[in-house]
Amino acid sequence: MLENYSKECKLFYFTKSITISIICLFSFVNAHHGKDYFVTTSYDTPHKGELIAILSIDNVNGDSHHKETENHSASENNNFSLEPGFLYGLSDNWTIELHSHNIMADGVLNTASIALESLVRIIDEKNDHNQSTRLKLPFSLAMLFEFGIGLDETPNDLELRLIVGRDLHLFSFVVNLIAQNTLNDNEHVQYKLALGVNPHLSGNIGGTLEFDMGLDEDSKMNITPGINYSPLKNFDFRLGTSIGLNADNTSLNIRSMIIYKF
Repeated sequence: MLENYSKECKLFYFTKSITISIICLFSFVNAHHGKDYFVTTSYDTPHKGELIAILSIDNVNGDSHHKETENHSASENNNFSLEPGFLYGLSDNWTIELHSHNIMADGVLNTASIALESLVRIIDEKNDHNQSTRLKLPFSLAMLFEFGIGLDETPNDLELRLIVGRDLHLFSFVVNLIAQNTLNDNEHVQYKLALGVNPHLSGNIGGTLEFDMGLDEDSKMNITPGINYSPLKNFDFRLGTSIGLNADNTSLNIRSMIIYKF
């Protein structure tokens, strides 16, 4: 009898170990926070009530496509951009994020702006929330609004994004149409296009590929391959490289992102 009990205990712990391993193995695939890319914005959102901490640390070259260097006048030397922030799910389809844009140059950290960002998912192709009121279409649609309050001599800026994407089982893709405007200047609105592809790989290691470019004349194209590592269910680490291509030169910028779900 004791021998049968011992076998049952071993079987229980073996089954429990396999279950935990499967959960950890697919923890990256089941992540819902919307921070799947470096440049492109995903239509995915955290669940209602979830709080997520985000820290982006990028190496910034003078002519890179990085937002902080364009809007906040970083120097031409190699600097670092730091963007800490918090993302909160107001509902399953509406998020709000507060973050700051910081530049570290010559060992000195300066805060260029503080930004408030909000994303609303209008159409969810999976139709897994509020099924009685949501549309059932073969794509997802979202809108993003960001308002940055400039500090010191940095001007205020406004950004709008139209986000369209779809999950094709083997991979998902998302397209962003972006409009940016510096409110304290007479510059015209800058229009940009970004595309992100995310293959659905099993395990806690994945990858992304992004393309983005301005729609004005002489705008360069940027290619950003990235790798994702999720050692824990509530922790993601991303590392990527943005390669800027145009007729005159090529720029290279290292990007990283740490995501923690409380």
